[in-house]
Amino acid sequence: MLLNEKYANLIHVLEERGIAKEKQLKKLLFLNSDESFLRSLVDNKYVTEEQLIQIVDECYGIPYTDLSNIDIELCKYIPYSSAKMHNLVPFKRSGDILYVAMENPLDRYAIEDIRILSSMDIVPYIALRRDIERAIDIIYGNWNLAKAITDYQSGLDNLSMKFREEKGLISEHELLSAPVVKIFDVLLNQGIESNASDMHLEPFDGHGRVRFRIDGEIYNIMEIPKDIYDALISRIKILANLDIAEQRQPQDGRVLMPTNQGDIDIRISITPTIFGEKAVLRLLNKSKSFLTKDKLGLSKSQMDKLTLLLGNKRGIVLVSGPTGCGKTTTLYAMLRELNIGNNNIITIEDPVEYTIYGVNQMQVNRKVGFGFAEGLRAALRQDPDIIMVGEIRDKETAEIAIRAAITGHLVFSTLHTNDAVGSIIRLIDMGIESYLLGASIVGIISQRLLKVLCPKCKKRTTPSLQDIKLLSVLGVDEEIYSLYRPMGCNYCNFKGYKGRTAVFEILIVTRDIKYAILEGTDEDTIKNLAVNLGMKTIKEQCLELLFQGITDISEVLRTIYSNDLMYNKGG
Repeated sequence: MLLNEKYANLIHVLEERGIAKEKQLKKLLFLNSDESFLRSLVDNKYVTEEQLIQIVDECYGIPYTDLSNIDIELCKYIPYSSAKMHNLVPFKRSGDILYVAMENPLDRYAIEDIRILSSMDIVPYIALRRDIERAIDIIYGNWNLAKAITDYQSGLDNLSMKFREEKGLISEHELLSAPVVKIFDVLLNQGIESNASDMHLEPFDGHGRVRFRIDGEIYNIMEIPKDIYDALISRIKILANLDIAEQRQPQDGRVLMPTNQGDIDIRISITPTIFGEKAVLRLLNKSKSFLTKDKLGLSKSQMDKLTLLLGNKRGIVLVSGPTGCGKTTTLYAMLRELNIGNNNIITIEDPVEYTIYGVNQMQVNRKVGFGFAEGLRAALRQDPDIIMVGEIRDKETAEIAIRAAITGHLVFSTLHTNDAVGSIIRLIDMGIESYLLGASIVGIISQRLLKVLCPKCKKRTTPSLQDIKLLSVLGVDEEIYSLYRPMGCNYCNFKGYKGRTAVFEILIVTRDIKYAILEGTDEDTIKNLAVNLGMKTIKEQCLELLFQGITDISEVLRTIYSNDLMYNKGG
């Protein structure tokens, strides 16, 4: 069949609907191959992918699949190179029939290629380009890792290598050039593709385990043979310039790795356990710029409050919350807003996660006695306008930060507390006088991260009796007719959630709040006063997201449980 004949019906429909002239479309067809014609229609903005999918179904009866259900074992029938070349992925099998999602299901050459490779009849479906690309990354990721491990086992005398490594006879070149390099590269790429923040390599009796932390949750990825696990640890040590012979002491390091996703800064922590060494790799993508304040997810009223805080020339602004809640992201967003030519900004961090042009950043080094307190003292001798202290951990650091604020500096820092008001109580517990707090603190931001339900597969349901009881505990009296629940599909790696969103509690220290601090008022009274003055609590925002269908009740409970469910309705 000639190309013009194959696409004649499609061209006719596009012209009939006023999308493009037949002459334009035939010229586009002439300039593109069979495989790329449909993509060129989208890339040249004649139609959207969604419109094209509908038209292809009408013209050729080729159905659409969202790839919500996919059998990852089917990747063995089509090589990864063919799947990437044709941008297609198998998702179902029935006997000798293989169902394949394709960006261009009219590409007869691609269909014939995979028919020969799979030795099965092919039934093409059409799917969105991004869904196919993501499915390829998911199903071939584990497959490629398993294949790399098989190649390693068949290509190396692992016992000999392990013996020579233990005896200190193995060369660095051997470890750098061995097939274990491919295993690590595949594993790293899989972590990056999965948007993992951390990779955990854990030793057990007879095997090792790999887990990724994605959107705050740890997921099992796979188990690997013990000899390969040991070789991976050695590879990681060499990358970070650590001592491969030292297995009794913890070691820390970092390495910058170029990848397809950009330069990845990997912070490495290795510690001994009873079955070997455990490694945790924190992945920071240097090519992804940190957020501006406009993209933090603040409501309009909260944005106004943040703008008010950033307008101060002196005082302390604290950001509180548990580990991994995005405090550093918020601090960087505020520093970026204030990083203008007439401000001298100095930071003391542990570690410096991202470099900011125009900001003088110092790295804590406890091995030489350079902690937050020492860094803060040094910063005050550098004529700063704005100082950021990574964390207030002790009374000494808190006192220096407070005196810096009182003497005319704007200071930013973090505390690990459950809510905004809890930061005040925490500083008092450290031994800071209330009059110093009242004179120095201008605002406190408490925040959390909630997992967001996958928009592709979340399911609307009627609240169960248990849901109603939980909502009652949370202070929700009105009748709720529907909630959303996670289901799991290919788009979200079958997790039911896709990404996270932040919720904030911003306390502006007004005159009334200052008086309450000076009088030694208890935490609950200060919190109620702040709510009456307009502070929106984390609990209130979580419930709003729940009723909007953005998250589910289990995430709401997990997020606000530490904030005390027994607060009244206001917070």
